[in-house]
Amino acid sequence: MLVIKIGEGGVPESYANAVEKRGGKATPFTEVNLTKSGYVTSKNINEDKSLSETKLIQLEYWNYIKDTFSEKKSFISLRKPRAQHWYSFSLGRSKFNISLTVNTIKKKLGCELYMRGDQAKKAFAELAKEKEEIESELNTQLNWQELPEGRDCRIILYRDGDILDKNSWESTSQWFLKWAELFHKSFSERIKKINLQ
Repeated sequence: MLVIKIGEGGVPESYANAVEKRGGKATPFTEVNLTKSGYVTSKNINEDKSLSETKLIQLEYWNYIKDTFSEKKSFISLRKPRAQHWYSFSLGRSKFNISLTVNTIKKKLGCELYMRGDQAKKAFAELAKEKEEIESELNTQLNWQELPEGRDCRIILYRDGDILDKNSWESTSQWFLKWAELFHKSFSERIKKINLQ
């Protein structure tokens, strides 16, 4: 599977560029599926072999998520998606972000505050002092992972979900939108106020 962007006139950009480079010789497409943003998934004889089927589905799913956030006019601005199991955005402070995660093996989805670097443990400890208040604000229990074997930490909410089932994309995208916005509202100012000196 290859994910490409539709260009002018409804022609896939990478397809049009490839035809031009080969002197007008076209590569036939055997399957084309249009997503909300104008991205298509297609199979052809010259498809990129460097990405696994799972990675390509992750990329297609994150494009769907980006479209959902845009259509719902979320205050969260998402960058260009990548073919990986997480999709992160900034909280306004270096080394702190919200990550949306998918696990196709365990069939789990997650929305997390991820803290990286030398000051992550200190920030985690400061936030843990407000655990009851934070969970009350969010009206849910979170999974607080100090990750003592490394430097990084996370605070995460999990749910069951399988992005390989495209019929679930509408409901899972709404879940990600809801929790990404709630996490941002709950953690953004707290993170900025933590003294890490």
